[in-house]
Amino acid sequence: MPKIKREKVYGRREIEAALEDVKRGIPIRTASRSHNVPRSTLYSKLTNKTSLEAKPGPATYLTQEQEHQVIDWVFYLRDRGFAITKNQLLDSVRDMIVALGRKTPFKDNRPGRHWFEAFLRRHPDAAEKVIQNLSSRMVEKKSLRHWFLEVKQMLESLQLLELGKDRVYNLKVEDFLMKGQKKKKVDPDDGKERVKVSGESTEIFREYISSTFYPWLVSKKIKLPVVLYIDGSANLSMSVVNYCRKVQIELVGLCPDATHLLQPIEQALLKPMTKSWNDSPPVKKETFAPTLNTELLKIDKMAEELKMAFKTCGLCPFSIEVVNYGLEVNLEVKEEKIEEDDNIPEIDNDNNVKSSLNHSLTKNYSSEEYLRFLEFFERHLAGDLLKSFRENLQGSVFVGEERNKGLFEFWVNIKKKCFSF
Repeated sequence: MPKIKREKVYGRREIEAALEDVKRGIPIRTASRSHNVPRSTLYSKLTNKTSLEAKPGPATYLTQEQEHQVIDWVFYLRDRGFAITKNQLLDSVRDMIVALGRKTPFKDNRPGRHWFEAFLRRHPDAAEKVIQNLSSRMVEKKSLRHWFLEVKQMLESLQLLELGKDRVYNLKVEDFLMKGQKKKKVDPDDGKERVKVSGESTEIFREYISSTFYPWLVSKKIKLPVVLYIDGSANLSMSVVNYCRKVQIELVGLCPDATHLLQPIEQALLKPMTKSWNDSPPVKKETFAPTLNTELLKIDKMAEELKMAFKTCGLCPFSIEVVNYGLEVNLEVKEEKIEEDDNIPEIDNDNNVKSSLNHSLTKNYSSEEYLRFLEFFERHLAGDLLKSFRENLQGSVFVGEERNKGLFEFWVNIKKKCFSF
């Protein structure tokens, strides 16, 4: 018959009672038996080797204060629209352990599954904020309007909602490939590869912020704090976040399902730049730097486009009402082929809208259908005309050819329908 192991069950109440007995002169052995508390435990408490608040079992590898720093980091990212992943948390804890010079049984000082599960049990409030992986299937879907409302509340609480244009920024990492290179695709289910790639991105981000962006803010005497909008799925380590908080750079994660709509630098700069790069002759290693420099020199000529992009993306001034929904990718749904039918108004060669058009807006369509219709409608407008419409959207009076006024008003009405849900 196997030996049955009987575990002693005791808590703080039993320990305190046993210690009181010992202080009254009762032997430690007797107090131990009376209250079912191990003698070694009583001895440790009496000699101050362990505090009364210490819990049974092995000690945690981070102190209570250090774990609270981790929790503070988790909630900081959550409040600013960033996804918190298991790998991201474990990597940051590893960095903290290495910085502290603490010895652990973990491989490469990176905690494993058991530590992670115990950490979440100790901090249940943080458990729901930690996403197990970066798969888009696991990320909670948010409407664009919901994102704007949350960010507005956050910026108002920090008194950063109405900042000047010199205090609002956007950052995006972009790949420029040489001849024969292919953009690396990361399998969302491949945890090891994902950690490697996200780690590289973190290092790039940290180096840029500390060595380039912040020194530039100081040299230009930009008033702090500033707001920096970046991809909501960015892997931001604890050290990166702590540095940004220290130098008063407020990070805000863009809506995960609408990053393509909210990146001014992508809309005004990276799209034309990458197109020009891809259309140019294949770049070799020896010509990479001068070729990229040629593209970067074009930025100075795009100042007005960048300013307009911040407006049309709703980031500066902060407003959802000017967001351009007519881009290539739809919100929260896969792009579907739109068939021309009786519900789609027609536009003749002179950009005149046929009589059935206004009737289309009186029907009860879902917000998704209106967004799809807006995409279709804008694809059939000349590029210069659409650009003119977006510029007129900022003013109260239409400026342009009179024959386009009705078309402009209809375009505005479609956008209003998109926002009314």
